[in-house]
Amino acid sequence: MIEDKRYGILIEGGHGFAIFEKDGALTISWPTGIADIPVYRPLNHEDYQEYKKGTYTLNDLSFKAVHGVWPLPQSEQDEYWKEKYKNEFPEMIPDNAAVQKYFTKAELKELLPEGAKILASKD
Repeated sequence: MIEDKRYGILIEGGHGFAIFEKDGALTISWPTGIADIPVYRPLNHEDYQEYKKGTYTLNDLSFKAVHGVWPLPQSEQDEYWKEKYKNEFPEMIPDNAAVQKYFTKAELKELLPEGAKILASKD
């Protein structure tokens, strides 16, 4: 059993994360920054149970602990970035495989200037 005087007993750990319990309160911790300084955030019991059920990942759990909301599903994040690049940053689409991956080949043919190469696509 691993115990931290301030945060309590380690009840779960792995993949850079640690979850502690002390006097009924949960805390999640993970390293951050160049020096891997640990960050500690209070963790809601209901959120921890959602993680245990497999609904969310440890990354999702840490996001919720910081921001107070669950992250969007990946498909919604992808749609967000697709619209953002298309409407606000179209100059980033050519010659950028990381951006092109949000679009289908048919969409890229419409968006890219003539002669530009498709470096990546959704399909």
